[in-house]
Amino acid sequence: MSFLATQRIQHVALEVPRYGGAWARVGTELGPVAPGPATLKVGDVELLGTVISGQSGDNGPSSWVGIWRSGTAWDTVLPARPAYQTDAGVKLLTVLNHLANDCGAAIVAPTNSSIGNFWIRASRDASGFPRTGRDELNAMIKGRLLSQWWIDPAGVTRFNERHGVPVTAAARVTKRDMTRGSRDIGTESPLAFMPGNIFEGATIERVIIRESSAKISVQTWSS
Repeated sequence: MSFLATQRIQHVALEVPRYGGAWARVGTELGPVAPGPATLKVGDVELLGTVISGQSGDNGPSSWVGIWRSGTAWDTVLPARPAYQTDAGVKLLTVLNHLANDCGAAIVAPTNSSIGNFWIRASRDASGFPRTGRDELNAMIKGRLLSQWWIDPAGVTRFNERHGVPVTAAARVTKRDMTRGSRDIGTESPLAFMPGNIFEGATIERVIIRESSAKISVQTWSS
């Protein structure tokens, strides 16, 4: 049985990448879920995120279809900040904590280090468009200040590599496309197929979990 907040789900497609945030298209049959923070539960997977939009569905007068995402705090438009500059070395956590505070994002801080004597966090890009926290995180990765970022089930951003364990849950592969590295899998435990875990000797990079008519399936892409 799956839920979005307190509403029972009729159908859902939840995509979880190895890095970045998850998103889902969710349908209920007994009414809408208000925009805002909401826990999405699909089988044994439970993730905290945000309902960002919704509309009436086509499966009855009370049906509803909405979009849910994790990590939406990083979509906050960045306020201007003075450049970071010090001969003693700008600290990664100084820049990152300011960014998280400006976006209202919870983080598990990585190891602190010097990132050089100067760092500028622009509030607009070269075309004059506002930049978001997500843009800045990606710039920090491009600048090799961070390795990656991802959102854990509690909605907290982590900056470590997302490693996992071999899948031991019961599963049946119904289709393989090895040119794309994808597998369609029947299982009662979609949690076992979270990115970073290892299935058939390959690391899962992305998973889509689908439920319809109380039946769950997963599709994985592996490296």
